[in-house]
Amino acid sequence: MDINPKDIRPAAYAGSWYEGNPDRLQESVKKYIEYAKITHGLGKIIGIISPHAGHIFSGPTAGYAFKQIAGEKYDTVVVVATNHADSRLNFSSVYTHGAYQTPLGLVPVDVETAKAVVDFDKSDTVRESDLGHIS
Repeated sequence: MDINPKDIRPAAYAGSWYEGNPDRLQESVKKYIEYAKITHGLGKIIGIISPHAGHIFSGPTAGYAFKQIAGEKYDTVVVVATNHADSRLNFSSVYTHGAYQTPLGLVPVDVETAKAVVDFDKSDTVRESDLGHIS
């Protein structure tokens, strides 16, 4: 992965809302998924809705969502999240650069798809912006 360091969005809440230590984070996520049960008869899953609050609050529920797609391969994953802190964001902010930093490593951004989302309809409120990604 050849990503310019200036294009890496830092992990804003590692160590507070979720574990910042990679080994402990991996272990806690693994436990949430292991404890969850498979729901049979769902058909082909093309999307999941999972909570994103701190792991102590949402981890067990997120574990159930991710258990349903364990082992599946996806070309692109789209994460939709809310703005909790910046009143300047009165639009949907799309990060169209290199990667997101996590305690478990870099998650590359599908830049082509991200830019296509931004360019899809100029009359909507979806915009390219780093504003929603500043820690």
